[in-house]
Amino acid sequence: MKITVLTWCVSFLPILLLIMLLAVFRISTARAAGVTLLLAVLSALVVYKADIQLVLFESLKGVWSTATILYIIFPALLLYELIAASGAIDVMNDTMRQLSPHELFRILTVGWVFVGFLQGITGFGVPVAICVPMLVALGVRPTMAVIIALLGQAWGNTFGTLAVAWDVLVQISGITGTELHLTARYTALLLWILNLAAGALICWLYDRGRGLRQGAVFVLVISLIHGGGELLVAQYNASIAAFIPATVAMAAILPLSRLPMYRRAYACEGSPMMVRRTSATGAEKPRGAVWLYFAPYMVLILVTVVLLVIPSVHEALSRWSVGFAFPETRTAYGIVNAATAKYSPFHPLVDSGTVLLLTCIISYALLHGRGLLERSQLRVMLSRTLQKTRPVAVSLILLLIISKLMSGSGQTLVLAQGITHVMGRWYALLAGVLGVIGSFVTGSNMSSNILFTDVQVNAAADLGASSSPLLAAQTAGASAGSMISPSKIILGTTAGGVPGEEGTVLRFTLLTAAILTLVTGVICRIIL
Repeated sequence: MKITVLTWCVSFLPILLLIMLLAVFRISTARAAGVTLLLAVLSALVVYKADIQLVLFESLKGVWSTATILYIIFPALLLYELIAASGAIDVMNDTMRQLSPHELFRILTVGWVFVGFLQGITGFGVPVAICVPMLVALGVRPTMAVIIALLGQAWGNTFGTLAVAWDVLVQISGITGTELHLTARYTALLLWILNLAAGALICWLYDRGRGLRQGAVFVLVISLIHGGGELLVAQYNASIAAFIPATVAMAAILPLSRLPMYRRAYACEGSPMMVRRTSATGAEKPRGAVWLYFAPYMVLILVTVVLLVIPSVHEALSRWSVGFAFPETRTAYGIVNAATAKYSPFHPLVDSGTVLLLTCIISYALLHGRGLLERSQLRVMLSRTLQKTRPVAVSLILLLIISKLMSGSGQTLVLAQGITHVMGRWYALLAGVLGVIGSFVTGSNMSSNILFTDVQVNAAADLGASSSPLLAAQTAGASAGSMISPSKIILGTTAGGVPGEEGTVLRFTLLTAAILTLVTGVICRIIL
């Protein structure tokens, strides 16, 4: 398809409109997505010469993708309801205070280290859904809890979830040998920057300069484990390049808590991050062993490792998949969406939703058996979870239809190729922007890499340069872009009990992602 000023501008309009409606005008996500969808449909039909059949089938693909995401969201929210109903929140807070009286230490432990650990093995928004309520329980403002979780999970988006996003990039680009190792090295270095920036930014948000000083040792040690570990392991086994350092970082929490600086009480009373509540007097004592209140998280880790980490089990259970067939569709300009017998196959036995659902079932049985949950509470928990999920479903359906429609009609591709053609040799500065756009539009690092890996390879060929720096910038940009993914933001605000605050979160994460992407672009340009 020939790229013109008109087609490029039209391709950018839906993204610009959605950002403006959410971040500037603070319109609800559902309404903003509805207006943006109308524009995307008109653009596809009028400017990109798609037909009604293409619009219909791409919309159905969006509905299917929504269903698979809701399968993750519902049990994630149910798990929180279960934990809250058991009285575990107060017990966990007391235990965390015993671990360290240093409030920033506790926030970093949950919002950066534990989030990173979950991203290493689950991904798909699970770390945000699980950790936002935990941060809120620590006294963090709900919108800030969402921001912290989004910052904390970003670095693990490429090599996390057992490196599915990385595998896609490698398969599409066809890189091997030295180029493969070089790309892995550059990618890990760029992700290290995201990781270090996230830890430092959480400290700054908590107590500005003093927060940075108080958290410096924690951040430097954990970032060395996260970033340095990922850089090392990625050269040998990309599938565990995030999981191994994230696990080591979890183990490092205990010795870090023994350092004198983290044995001293520290809390910034005027922190804009926190909501100060009057401590309850005469709080109910634990009705069982303390470990029982942490059991749901132990079960989550155990089920995740068994289903997702053990290769033989994961391979055997992955054989069964469910999906729908879609015919070939094309625009009058020659953009083709190939026919598929099983679009975006859903693997029920190893899906993150199944991991969470099994965790809920096992945890309920365990806590009910120990008298921490009554049978009558189950109906209440299910009802509350359903109430929280309903509004999310509407927003997600609209957003994912926009995503599929923009991709299927060629709008996303034109947007990317227009940037590469205009920038020329200086394109390296904006290579990561494509990754960000991909994550914003699709909500996934993997999908961003599917969309734009070929664009990056072709751009490198046009420049007569190695594709390694551009591919690294692509997937690092997609990782930064996960901070502005509307679907993840919605998941976070829902889990935090502040639906409708997506614009507030986006205003902060958009600026952060832009700055980090620019930094990675400068590095990419230097390497190139």
